[in-house]
Amino acid sequence: MIIELFGPPGSGKTTLAHAFAQRLKDCGHKAEVLVSYKPGESAARLGPGGSLWAANRVASAIGRTTKMACHPYDNAAAFTVAMQLLALLPPKDVIWFLRFSAYILRLATVWRESKPDQIQIFDQGFVQVICSLANYFNVVNHDLLSQALDVIPVSDLIVLVDAPREVLKARLVGRLKRESAMERLFESDLTKNLNAARAVAQMATVLQEHGRSVIRFNELDLRSLDSACQRLEMEVETALRSGQATYN
Repeated sequence: MIIELFGPPGSGKTTLAHAFAQRLKDCGHKAEVLVSYKPGESAARLGPGGSLWAANRVASAIGRTTKMACHPYDNAAAFTVAMQLLALLPPKDVIWFLRFSAYILRLATVWRESKPDQIQIFDQGFVQVICSLANYFNVVNHDLLSQALDVIPVSDLIVLVDAPREVLKARLVGRLKRESAMERLFESDLTKNLNAARAVAQMATVLQEHGRSVIRFNELDLRSLDSACQRLEMEVETALRSGQATYN
């Protein structure tokens, strides 16, 4: 089973994803959060201003992409998804184009290699990538989002995590204070992150029109992670019992 979360930056996607994975493990399931990154945590441990962390992140992205390019046939599906998404929502900035390209390729590869005996959770999955592309380049267009949704692989469960603007702002400001100078170079600015709610709301509408059910959590729901995880667990158990879980 593949579960993906989406929502504006600072809404609590990563926190919920890791808490839920732990609950699943405690209940005897094999579960893992994949391609996850929590800003403000890793950089402080690696060099002045996070320079070593930044260099390692860039080098890793280049290395993964180069390795994939050396095996084009094996990675054809990943390259196809990346090219189609970036053609629909093209980054105008070269640096951001490379960043999104590398991330989509990595995500597609990990997704393809999903283990059939494991519940795999993506707190930054394909739906989130579409929202990020649309928001960052100010093209929150219903038809483009719909076309992009047709390009990506289908997950078994989609979870929308949201919070009021004032809560998002407070969390993002706090996150920026925890980040190193180098890590902030990899972040969108505060205004851009807050504006992501528009793309997320539009994507929720498009998902509904495509017949994709979305489980919604708001800031009040996440005040009790135990209750939120219990609700998600019930959804997973229902899907597994009914045989609705598929692998794409």
